[in-house]
Amino acid sequence: RLIVKDVSARKAAEEALQNAYAMLETKVRERTSELTQSNAQLTAKIAEHKRTEEELKHTQHILHHAQQVAHVGSWERDIANRTLHCSDELFRIGGYLPQSVTPSMTKALEPFHPEDREEVYRVVQRAIEQGIAFSRIVRIIRPDGAIRHVRFQGSVLCDQNNKPQTVV
Repeated sequence: RLIVKDVSARKAAEEALQNAYAMLETKVRERTSELTQSNAQLTAKIAEHKRTEEELKHTQHILHHAQQVAHVGSWERDIANRTLHCSDELFRIGGYLPQSVTPSMTKALEPFHPEDREEVYRVVQRAIEQGIAFSRIVRIIRPDGAIRHVRFQGSVLCDQNNKPQTVV
């Protein structure tokens, strides 16, 4: 006996399945290649970010050391957030342990001699309003009562719209 059966549909299905499998394999290889490239780029960006962080830490260390050697303190006031950051050396100049007091605008004015306090406030406000630098020699009173003359100077940093952003 002989049986003849038409398997054309099955052969066509097998061929379509093989073609789909080949296309899927190609897409997987392409996507894997894309992901490998993206991963390499991301790895390079992370490495660059880490290098930048290390350079920043090094620069901050040098600045801290230079301020200590030169006996020069620094401060930065964020105008919008009304926050104030002071360097360790600024605390030392004022007779305080570094970071022993939470800086604020009220606290920042306290060390100034009462006769100089209003002028310091006015000078900073005028600098903010006019976007100008300032420099004055004023007196501070340290916690031990000693009076020191200090150069109080700074400038205003503005954003891209020329709006005052920071006083340094």
